[in-house]
Amino acid sequence: AVMSHEMRTPLNGLLGTLSLLRDTELTDAQQTYVDIMDTSGKLLLHHVNDVLDISKFEAGKIELAKTVFDLDELLQEIVDNQQGVAASHGNSLSHRWVGPAPGYVVGDPLRLRQVLLNLVGNALKFTRNGEVTIEAEAEASSGEQTVEFRVIDSGIGIAESDLDMIFSDFKTLDSTYGRQSSGTGLGLGIARRLTLAMGGEIGAESVEREGSVFWARLPLEMRERQDPVADAIPAGRAARALNVLVVEDNRINRVVLRAMLERDGHSVTEADDGEQGVAVAATTRFDVILMDISMPVMDGVAATRAIRDGSGASRAAPILAVTAHALPEDVEEFRAAGMSGHLTKPIDRAALAEILQRHAGGGLDAPVPAVVDPAPVSLLDEEKIAELRGSLGDAPYRSLLDRFGHEADDAILKLGTDGDGMAKDEIISLLHRLAGSAGTLGIARLHHELSMLQTQAKLGNVLDPSEVASRMGRIWSETRDALAESMPG
Repeated sequence: AVMSHEMRTPLNGLLGTLSLLRDTELTDAQQTYVDIMDTSGKLLLHHVNDVLDISKFEAGKIELAKTVFDLDELLQEIVDNQQGVAASHGNSLSHRWVGPAPGYVVGDPLRLRQVLLNLVGNALKFTRNGEVTIEAEAEASSGEQTVEFRVIDSGIGIAESDLDMIFSDFKTLDSTYGRQSSGTGLGLGIARRLTLAMGGEIGAESVEREGSVFWARLPLEMRERQDPVADAIPAGRAARALNVLVVEDNRINRVVLRAMLERDGHSVTEADDGEQGVAVAATTRFDVILMDISMPVMDGVAATRAIRDGSGASRAAPILAVTAHALPEDVEEFRAAGMSGHLTKPIDRAALAEILQRHAGGGLDAPVPAVVDPAPVSLLDEEKIAELRGSLGDAPYRSLLDRFGHEADDAILKLGTDGDGMAKDEIISLLHRLAGSAGTLGIARLHHELSMLQTQAKLGNVLDPSEVASRMGRIWSETRDALAESMPG
């Protein structure tokens, strides 16, 4: 498990750097080489993750969540995710229900998705110019509610003598398609372990040269409620208002976080920097601490270590890193410092609500899903802006926009006139602060650009301050116009 983890860290760094390389000007040949490296790197990372999953199972470290989610939506996500793979082999991929779809259910959507992706991926690997269908059926018997998932393919099938071994580790069947497809032989073994861990059963039926049916039957409690976020908490733990400490030096981010938290009924205490956060956490017991990373006086990592090493009232409280952009090695540093997980700015209110409820009453080992920044491309995130205006009101939101505008103008001017005299860390800190505010306010394209520049600087790339100022100025000018149109008057 240690070796798998150590291999995965540099792999994530390589893949992240390749992603940055794609954003530079490449020749056709260089683009081809980058594509090959990216594909090979992701395949290797997949194999390493498989081995790590097996190691976790053997060590008894697999944890299952209890979350309310839309089951039909999950199936559609899997179909959408695998359409490219299906098309590359000339296959069609779809899902259907036998009988009515149950709607919302309680379970672990990440692990269920992993099981079904392994089954679908296996079916697509051994099917050419055919069909793969995810069929699902909800059943209720003897007071228990179960859902059976069947992945049906029209591929080459499996010999009856091989059916007993297909869920074994490192077993790959010798077939025409198999010789053309790489694999560790761990996917189906992992699917079996996960299914059993979730209280279900798994199996397969096949006719050689005609196709296969892989099935998984799982107990999933049905829910009438149509609000998965409000109910997305571990079983047996009641939703409640939390006492939250927000440690953040950026005033805009503090205002928005407070509004989101208080709207959901939570109590909020603010600290302007890490040192102040440590002092407050020592005297008051908080249910959760939201910790910014890049701050003056004392950064978030140092503050977390101080809280964990001390004997204060909040020594054991879950601490979530809140960061505008984190490289894989940064996340590992957060964990090593004693953080329970991390959230990526801009914070999504629904994701924030879910992760806080997941931590209600939880300790250091409570599972925390990472929230991934989807790298927006539009000038404005209209949905986030509407949400903020609803939470804060138009006047406070405009006031925050004005404050950000002054900060952005000052930063652009400073980079353009005095940038050559600025230290690298000073430039990174400036980009970090503006990226966080832009993401929080729904200024999507500028947030994305600033995050990318910050990552390039952290990776050691030399940034031309004048060019950075020019790019920021151009996007900010377009953003001002878009804001004026969307918020007249």
